[in-house]
Amino acid sequence: MKKRLVLVSILAMLTALLAGVTAASAQDEPDLVRLEISNKSSQTASISLLSGSFFYFLTVPADESRIFTVERAVYIHTTYSCGLSGSGVVDISTQIKLVFTACHGIAPNWGEPGHEKVHIDDSPAGLNWRFNFE
Repeated sequence: MKKRLVLVSILAMLTALLAGVTAASAQDEPDLVRLEISNKSSQTASISLLSGSFFYFLTVPADESRIFTVERAVYIHTTYSCGLSGSGVVDISTQIKLVFTACHGIAPNWGEPGHEKVHIDDSPAGLNWRFNFE
């Protein structure tokens, strides 16, 4: 009877320990979101993203697209495209696609929700856009 009580106690402690470890590891999982960058310009496009302890430097060659997975956050960005750079804020709290347009001329249109065109000279600004230059 005493052995059975000790065995049940050990199993109960192991179950509690396993549940605690599982709960702790679930809390440590990062909250990631998809960021797609399509570079339709004739030059390499890069963007640095900084938010708290998160930092990314993403580069996409000319005429290519890449899909990245980043932490869900609002980032301070510095964007490098067409021999120019610009800084601002980008909200990557949900999936977003950034399209770098041709270097010369104006952006053909701003894009649609979740799909924003990046053109350093005349990119959108304001509350309706998640990618902004200062």
